[in-house]
Amino acid sequence: MFKKRQQFYIKLLSFVLLLGIIPVSLVGIFSFLISSDSIQTKVEKEKEYNVYQTQMTIEQVLKQVDQSLTNFAMSPLANQLLEEPMEPKQFPLYRSLKKELNYLQRFDSGVIDITYINKEQMWLIRNRGLKRLTNQDKEIIENYSELTNQSAWLVQEAEDTFIDEHANYCKRYLTMVKKLPLSSVNNKGFTAAIIPICDLQERILMEENNGSTIVLNENKQVIFNSEVNQNSHSLENHPVIDAIQESNQIQNQLHIDYDNEKYTVTYRVSNYNGWTYINLIRLNDLKESSYAIGWFTFIICLVIVLGLIIVAIIGSGKLYKPIQQIIQIMKLPHEADNNKSRDEIGEITKQIHTILDKNQTLEERVQSQKDQLHHFFINKLLLGNVTENEINEKLPTEINSGRWYSVMLIKIDSLEGTRFTENDNDVILFSINTIINELISEDRRFTPIVLEDKQVTVLMGEGNKQEYKNYFDSLTQTIQETIAQVLKISVSIGISNRYFHLIETNEALQKSEAALRQTIVLGKGQVIWFDSLEGQHSFKTFYPKQVEHDLFDAIKTYHQERVEQKLTELLDNIFNKQLTYTQYEISILRFINNLLEFTEMLAIEIDMIDEKQTLINYLQRFRIREDIESWFKQVMIYPIMDHIKNRSDQHYHSLSEQVIHIIHEEFDQDLTLEKVADRLHYNASYLSNLFRRETKMSFSEYVAQYRIEMAKNWLETTKIPVKDIANKLQYNNSQNFIRSFRKNVGMTPGNYRKKMKLE
Repeated sequence: MFKKRQQFYIKLLSFVLLLGIIPVSLVGIFSFLISSDSIQTKVEKEKEYNVYQTQMTIEQVLKQVDQSLTNFAMSPLANQLLEEPMEPKQFPLYRSLKKELNYLQRFDSGVIDITYINKEQMWLIRNRGLKRLTNQDKEIIENYSELTNQSAWLVQEAEDTFIDEHANYCKRYLTMVKKLPLSSVNNKGFTAAIIPICDLQERILMEENNGSTIVLNENKQVIFNSEVNQNSHSLENHPVIDAIQESNQIQNQLHIDYDNEKYTVTYRVSNYNGWTYINLIRLNDLKESSYAIGWFTFIICLVIVLGLIIVAIIGSGKLYKPIQQIIQIMKLPHEADNNKSRDEIGEITKQIHTILDKNQTLEERVQSQKDQLHHFFINKLLLGNVTENEINEKLPTEINSGRWYSVMLIKIDSLEGTRFTENDNDVILFSINTIINELISEDRRFTPIVLEDKQVTVLMGEGNKQEYKNYFDSLTQTIQETIAQVLKISVSIGISNRYFHLIETNEALQKSEAALRQTIVLGKGQVIWFDSLEGQHSFKTFYPKQVEHDLFDAIKTYHQERVEQKLTELLDNIFNKQLTYTQYEISILRFINNLLEFTEMLAIEIDMIDEKQTLINYLQRFRIREDIESWFKQVMIYPIMDHIKNRSDQHYHSLSEQVIHIIHEEFDQDLTLEKVADRLHYNASYLSNLFRRETKMSFSEYVAQYRIEMAKNWLETTKIPVKDIANKLQYNNSQNFIRSFRKNVGMTPGNYRKKMKLE
């Protein structure tokens, strides 16, 4: 039992754990995958937006500087000074130019210096003032002259610009160079706006959270790279460049392998100047938030699983404890365990479901109940325990001189073949009560109640007798169909006659009960009017005596099929006659009395009914004819037949033992069946049939077999000659004995004795 308990406990625990762990794991995995994918998509979109924002920020500066410098280059002052030498008389023009240049250097543009260069007159003007061109300046100007376009952005080292050393705080600068005049191929000078790349980089990186931001010009030269250690002038042969070129799109998001790591590349190519704006971030960094959520989800799931394990261990133990107690209370015999596999859990589950069904039905009944005092009063009204004054006081609105009343009684036909048992009778009746509440409006009935094993409703209405009958015909049909549909059971309905004074309700109840008793004759699903019974006052009875005699003969011979046939025939003879319920009751009681006399004659005692109930009350519990037939079989006839069979078997068994005892004691004498039958005072043929039925062999076969066994014993334990053994065992000669011995044992007596000695 302990081993079985452990196996069931482990199964119960495993089921509970799987029931909890699998959903938690699935929810955790799916939530991680969904949130991870959502976060990664969001981060990738964010990177696209960052690249776009970087492009807009830089291009805003570039366009602003380009536009301002273009406006300046096209101004009359800028073109006029291209023809002027550096002489004192021109200083007013120089001051105007210097003022114009200072105006262009607005704080939000990022420009730290603007240089105006007169190539032909060999002078320049900048923040530090006016000066003549040096050799170093001339080298820079030569580089400007080699530009193919009138306007260009250059990435320059600090020493390649016109910035003074004391103002130099960046290694590299972005210079906007425009040839002057703009409309002429033959350039006479230049104007250059200088922007520190480090300032531009700081402006961009203020809005960056992670990853590397790289800006390339149209020649794939690095303008700046947010990674300090990777601030090289070119990304030639870098996989980022190859990936962008292979993509051949203006903007995209790619995944590459670089330095044994996976990266996500987000880039945009500017339509304005062909520059490429890149965000390079490791895939692990991109998924960092997803990993955090993954670990968080894992920890939460782990905590839940650990909690489930603890709860499962404790809960499974507690769950099994009542089961073990129930099994111990049941105290199943060992033989029942061997012969039949019992499903304790299934039985307990079935009982739980039954209780839940009862509770649910009870709740519905309680909710549908009206005032309990009113219910109690209707109960008293039906039982005749109220006075007319009480009726006038409690039911003033229901009393009307032109109103009729009638009692409708509903009885369950049978629960056989349904999902209910006899224990569910009250629940079913309350369910029927609820159905009546819903089907009949309150102005046509009093509060429906359940009275013993029936549902009772007092109905009321107005109109003539035909209208009354039509109303009930329609109502009873609807009630029976609804109950059959909802509860899957059959009911019969008894209806009293009409009455016009509520004080007569108890009498009407008795009349409807009298009508319902006719279902034993008429069968299931009937609607019976008390009016249809009036006038049946005959006391003539009918009883099939010959059929009863045949039935008793079949019982005595233990012929079950004939017993069932004759019982059905007897009840058919009773119920097929046009008799009243009382006459049927008298016939049934007569049959019961004759059965009891039959058992007394056979000296058999049987327990029929509870001592607390009279036989009449017990018979009134039967709903239909099939209930009566089943009761006779199970309670009376089958037990009588079992007593007869047991008594016969004991007698036969005792007689066979006497015959066997005689054979064992007198096997060495001349034994015949006739001699034994005479000694026991039985017919030889009867004794032969009885002995064969009990031992599965004939008398002579048993005697011969026992004598062979005794011969084997003598051959093993004594030295008696074979001839003497044959004489002792009543064989005519030794040859007959040897042949019989060889036939049964497979060898001669002599060989058998030798074999036994060797062993």
